[in-house]
Amino acid sequence: AIMKAQAGSESYLGLVFRMLAAVDTGTPYRERVRSGGVLNLEKALDDLNASAPSNDTFASRISLTGRYVTAHGRNSGASKETGEPWHAGNSGGKSVWWTWTAPYTGAFEFTTAGSFTTPGSQLNTLLGVYTGSAVNTLTVVGSNNDSNITGDGTSTSRLIVSLTGGTTYQIAVDGSGGAAGYIRLSIAPAPANDNLASAHKLNGSYVGLRASNLGAGKQASENSHGGNAGGRSVWWSWSARLTGTFILTTIGSDLIYLPEPMQRRVAYCLIESEAPVIFILNQHFGSFPA
Repeated sequence: AIMKAQAGSESYLGLVFRMLAAVDTGTPYRERVRSGGVLNLEKALDDLNASAPSNDTFASRISLTGRYVTAHGRNSGASKETGEPWHAGNSGGKSVWWTWTAPYTGAFEFTTAGSFTTPGSQLNTLLGVYTGSAVNTLTVVGSNNDSNITGDGTSTSRLIVSLTGGTTYQIAVDGSGGAAGYIRLSIAPAPANDNLASAHKLNGSYVGLRASNLGAGKQASENSHGGNAGGRSVWWSWSARLTGTFILTTIGSDLIYLPEPMQRRVAYCLIESEAPVIFILNQHFGSFPA
């Protein structure tokens, strides 16, 4: 109520993003609570009166920590610095910055899914991941303009890149053509069973497991599972011990960090004894929605 009174015509979703951007982070909260920290009303109110976001410049980039990271912010009022690269080959013009050190060597996903201009209207973002310590001498690790994943918002951005543990990476999010709005930046490690060749083997007649497809991608020429393009598939293999009808289900699956349920599937399959079976979990709605 205090935020709304001070913000005037600001949307409620915009106020939520401002509040989430103003949290005081800390180890006790990391990967345990949705906000990533304790909400700080004073900082959020200060941001309402600030013309530019606090991480407008490379030198004032915000530090992120952890394997699974979600950061909120805005690029309204932001600018572009002299010598700053074009992110994803687009001139942009309203970039904001974060810095993050990879906790270990492996593939990680970066996404701006859930970023918006006004509620219901996605922000056309640019995403760049770099190494380097000066804005005019950065080395590109990867960049993306449009993710083309319907559930993410096709004009938000997404990258999956192989990183080196202990290396610090600089992350820029800009608006395509100078677009401005509210940003949601998420980082997640790619699961080990992201590809068919690395499918996890399951055993037994009754199998249950807990897993995640955060950070997963989709292979070139991979089928559209269930008739939907998806975009974040993970794989398992299993051999039936007898011939009969088996039930395969993802009931109980949910989107991480948010309460909305993921689309659930139940399949009844006639399976031959000892025949190898491949299971795929492929998220219908993408990840990290608004």
